[in-house]
Amino acid sequence: RELLDVDGNFLRNGGSYYIVPAFRGKGGGLELARTGSETCPRTVVQAPAEQSRGLPARLSTPPRIRYIGPEFYLTIEFEEQKPPSCLRDSNLQWKVEEESQIVKIASKEEEQLFGSFQIKPYRDDYKLVYCEPQQGGR
Repeated sequence: RELLDVDGNFLRNGGSYYIVPAFRGKGGGLELARTGSETCPRTVVQAPAEQSRGLPARLSTPPRIRYIGPEFYLTIEFEEQKPPSCLRDSNLQWKVEEESQIVKIASKEEEQLFGSFQIKPYRDDYKLVYCEPQQGGR
């Protein structure tokens, strides 16, 4: 079964979407921020302001299909119009750091070293689930 966006349309493979909370009052969409000792914003965080939609994210799966279902493994990549200069050599694709389980933007050297995600039905909405590389990553 296919997944639907907030307008009731099927999620398109390679489509760009804002990932926001299902309920109002829970903050805004997903964006990048500097955390810890980072000099460049590489950590995927939720915007504190509810009115912020965050950054658009491209959802894609290797099989050449038109629509995305919950069984497909996805890569998620921000589509930043003007990325900071420190990220210009990155493709803004998400990865999960093994030790901390924090979602970050992969550097060029790391692009092949991470798993993928799935969008799973959760109650009346959806949740993002990280899949370890051996479970069907890229």
